[in-house]
Amino acid sequence: MLLISSSNQHVYRDWPIATPSVKELYTIASAVHDFLIDVRSHINNLAIVHTLPDELLYHIFKHLLLRREAYPGYTLYERQKHAETRILVGLTHVCRTWRNVLLHAPQFWACIGYSVSEQFTAFLERSGSAPLSLFVEDGTPGLADVLSEHMRRLKRIDLVMTHNGSYFTPLLSLPLSKTSLECFSVSADVDCDATSVSVPSSLLFEQPNLGLKALALCPVPGWLPTNHFPALTHLYLHEESDSLWMPNFHSFLALLSNSPALQFVYISNAFLNTYDTIPPATPTVILDQLRSFVLLECETVLVDLLNHLSFPADSFVRLSHIRNIEEPTKINLRHLALLDGIQRMDLAVEKAKVLLVADGPSRGFWLDNYHHDVCTVSWMSWISDVLPATIPLSHLTSLRIYLGDDLPILSSLLPHMPTLLELGIRFIYGHPSQTITEAARKPDENAAAVAGALHLSLAQQRACPFLCALHLEVVVRRRLGPGVMQNFTDMCPATLVETLALRARSEYPVRRLTIQPARPLGKSKKRNIATVVPESIRRAFSPVKPFIEEFTVHDMVPHETGAMFWMRDCWNVDGEEAYWNLHPDYDKARYDWYTEPKE
Repeated sequence: MLLISSSNQHVYRDWPIATPSVKELYTIASAVHDFLIDVRSHINNLAIVHTLPDELLYHIFKHLLLRREAYPGYTLYERQKHAETRILVGLTHVCRTWRNVLLHAPQFWACIGYSVSEQFTAFLERSGSAPLSLFVEDGTPGLADVLSEHMRRLKRIDLVMTHNGSYFTPLLSLPLSKTSLECFSVSADVDCDATSVSVPSSLLFEQPNLGLKALALCPVPGWLPTNHFPALTHLYLHEESDSLWMPNFHSFLALLSNSPALQFVYISNAFLNTYDTIPPATPTVILDQLRSFVLLECETVLVDLLNHLSFPADSFVRLSHIRNIEEPTKINLRHLALLDGIQRMDLAVEKAKVLLVADGPSRGFWLDNYHHDVCTVSWMSWISDVLPATIPLSHLTSLRIYLGDDLPILSSLLPHMPTLLELGIRFIYGHPSQTITEAARKPDENAAAVAGALHLSLAQQRACPFLCALHLEVVVRRRLGPGVMQNFTDMCPATLVETLALRARSEYPVRRLTIQPARPLGKSKKRNIATVVPESIRRAFSPVKPFIEEFTVHDMVPHETGAMFWMRDCWNVDGEEAYWNLHPDYDKARYDWYTEPKE
């Protein structure tokens, strides 16, 4: 007798001596199959994972599936072709419980990248009425129909251009008359060339008013939209070559004027018509909600835009890798409200290259430039004349500075800083080609220049009366002798000792002196250099100890990890990556080489 149970029903069969028929065998096989399915289902139900409530499974899946990395639209550069769907589809094949949870969560299916037509359609159906994010190419089959059908629930569209020549056409003709679209970004897989097509600034989607909150054009198609964007908070414009972007100042200012709610503006690699100028009577564009304004790798002429914009006091302005600054003294910026609250300033100059970072807890101004190695631009006149007229130095409490071979210019800055509390100076000590005998006969020029500038400012001019902390970061490039102790007496010139002594006898002593020695990587094989050099420096500076309360020489570090220059967290402005990821090596603020003086 054979007993088979399926769906709580029992099938009893007394086999006769004769062989059963084929039909009977099929019936038995079907009952066995159903029975095994029930057994496996009961086994699965006893698994620990199935004791989790559906609500908890939902949150686990949400954490896994709604990651930014799974949707390529958040990346503006080198986008992958398709959205990541393998994890979501694979989870639906684990068990019925998981599949039911996933199929009843339409938001998991609402970030869609076109790859296979059938899958694209299935995702659209399963997304129900959830807000929709589409990552599509301009050649996606039936794109216009999909946009028309799901117009009212579109949240974002991330469009990749793959066809040459007609870059601007899809932007003007997409059928989005009634939509809740928040974000629209465009990137290009090909080199778009619009030099043969003249297109004036026009309406995006043929609508005079658009409720977009984020707009990214990478690259900009040779024109700027003239729509009114009352809700736009994020704007990103990028160009790869000067063949495509040639809007004028007027069209750019008009776009900003039409976007009064802007909070984050990124203008990258922009080329404007060099013959274009801004008329003197041009009204100022007020951006009273702005939090961050960034120009990246733009021509110097674009810096003049700042003189026609009004920013709130709590905002950040970053001019990074500005090109072709041949005459720094021509960079004259009107008074920016954000500069009134500046408390800290970092200034590094290496030949024609400059880094200026001035900031407070909720505001900041940043300027750095790109130049060719053969460039002979000098920033000294700008630092001594223009900088004090641009930034209210009288409010600074902290200054960190590296001036290369132009250390004497320090004495022209310090008198503008009556409230300065902390001063950090980075300089290079010695030269690797200098012999030990030559070093002993000729005192180091940079150490003497630092001491001379401090003596002139702090002692003779009595500048910075509240200065209480002096930090010297010394990059030691002098060839070291064979002995255990080194002769670094010229690192502490008599003028420095005299300066500290005069301040100690006055009402305003410098109470703390710290020295951070640094050495270029790979310049010495001596194992004891990290301890020999600091101890030698302590001996060299022993004459200053009676005139200060605290004296510290830190352990030696490679100059690439010098401690004096470091970027503050305030430059990572909260909310700047709400709609797309900023490139860590390009878009985001970085000090780059500025902590690493050249050989």
